[in-house]
Amino acid sequence: MLETAEIVSWLLQRETLEVRYPKGYTYIDKTGLIAEEVCARFPDFELEEANVGRTQLVNRKGAADIHYGVNRAAVGADIEFLSQRTYFEYCAFFFPALFNEVGIKTLTRVGNRTVFHRKFDSVRDARGFVNGVARTNGGRVPILSDVGEPIQERQITEFLLRFEDEKLGFLIRLLTGTSGVELQGPHVEQFQAKLPPATPVAILDVDVYTAQTMAVEVLVPEEFVKSNLKMIEARVIPLLKATGA
Repeated sequence: MLETAEIVSWLLQRETLEVRYPKGYTYIDKTGLIAEEVCARFPDFELEEANVGRTQLVNRKGAADIHYGVNRAAVGADIEFLSQRTYFEYCAFFFPALFNEVGIKTLTRVGNRTVFHRKFDSVRDARGFVNGVARTNGGRVPILSDVGEPIQERQITEFLLRFEDEKLGFLIRLLTGTSGVELQGPHVEQFQAKLPPATPVAILDVDVYTAQTMAVEVLVPEEFVKSNLKMIEARVIPLLKATGA
């Protein structure tokens, strides 16, 4: 079920796995070697940017990107255009290569950001859904129960919650937007006009991150991401009901 990139009415759009580490200064000497290793293993990648602070590789098909630097690195992919299996292959190859070349032994933070879209017939419907999820008690916002009507009557277009304990943190964001292909560059208007119009969506953006240091050997990207997806499916998405709309 998770491999189909669809959980209930929410479509999985993008995955990003980011790691942070202290004083990876060897990156400056090894950045070219790391890029060569990645591009040799995955020929669809090419160098987009390289400087003292950051190097970025992009998939020529536009579906994935890798960046790394002195204190952090990440692999991101648009799951709408790339299979999860391929994404996990990128992670499984890149992170060990980076750790080995730069001599990274400890991670200070591991974060997995997952973005879902839920389609609606109109922008108004999408906004109504987000507004309704945030409201209970007859359409009122509980945290603002003591404020006057002028604030209570305004529509909620975005809200964010952050939870943390000594091991993990969760950042949950719900807002509205559109989903579609947007061409970039000069003279693209005529081509853009031939594409389907953007679809109104509610956007669920969840970031799960560690709050303790860990040895690099402990990180298994596929297990970490899949565990977070199961958590979102079981504990977050069932709460997103527009009962207060």
